[in-house]
Amino acid sequence: VTLHSLSEDPSDGVTIGNASASGTILNDDTSAHFRLYDPSRETPAALLSHVLGDVTGISVDWQSVRYSGGTEAAAYFNGLDLGAGVSLPGKGILLSSGTAAPPLSNTETAYSVALDTPGDVDLEAVAKAAFPSAGATADASVLTFSYVVTDPDAKSVAFDLVFGSEEYPEFVDSEFVDVAAVLVNGVNVALIDRDSSKPLSIIGLTVSDGRFVDNQGGTLPIEYNGLTKRLTVFAPHDGRPSYTVRIGVADTGDQILDSGIFVSNFRTTPYTGSAVAVVVEGQGNLLPAGPSTATYFLATQGGTTLNGSTAPDLYDLSTPGANRVQ
Repeated sequence: VTLHSLSEDPSDGVTIGNASASGTILNDDTSAHFRLYDPSRETPAALLSHVLGDVTGISVDWQSVRYSGGTEAAAYFNGLDLGAGVSLPGKGILLSSGTAAPPLSNTETAYSVALDTPGDVDLEAVAKAAFPSAGATADASVLTFSYVVTDPDAKSVAFDLVFGSEEYPEFVDSEFVDVAAVLVNGVNVALIDRDSSKPLSIIGLTVSDGRFVDNQGGTLPIEYNGLTKRLTVFAPHDGRPSYTVRIGVADTGDQILDSGIFVSNFRTTPYTGSAVAVVVEGQGNLLPAGPSTATYFLATQGGTTLNGSTAPDLYDLSTPGANRVQ
């Protein structure tokens, strides 16, 4: 994996790994690969605008955008490609329960930045629903916004995301199961298999089927000991005119060992269901993320064979060409 640094020009792209993009980052303070959100110079709308993809069919209420978290708990990036399926091809943001400018190598097994900021009741409820022994949340980093649907053909919204945690794997199923969530009108849509016992966390049921990539040995150029592969989260519209979204992450049980959620490509889609699926894309013979892991197949051109799992899979066949599903 090749790491690319930035010049001091804040208009350059922030690129981590092999991916690349370009954009304007207002904050010129922090590492060459992440730009920390600066509330003294920016509004929370800057965070949301940096994750927007094609949002045709909805209208964002920009006055509703709020951010709560520590002064270094949110950052921008313009490309994430860490290898092993841990990638986000477009620009996005990192929300963290510690620093949102983590080292670009696994420098230690217990990396921590305690922010001494409050937790979040919604994230705490998500954690305790999955694992009742989870501790109270702290150091929450949350982006909130609302939108209205303006076109009935916009059946859902979707996000691409990666969850990483320094709690992995030592504190699986302990009181320290740091948690992330995407809540739409109060409902967490980032549940694996639509199962409340499988949130974005180091709950055993979430990490047991291959969604997490083990980075204890420093294979990936990032601090976190474990990360999910790229996930796509779909949140269907249910006929209501307006929707409020909360995207966040928090420590549980204490304020040490950082976790983070990388978020990218918020967009509208014609898909009518809800899902959280590992993204697999390319051409040729595409295999699922795991035998029982819900997979979102993206065929980049014709002549591709998409091999389904035993879980509910999604197949995007919008690219021209003949493909085979089996």
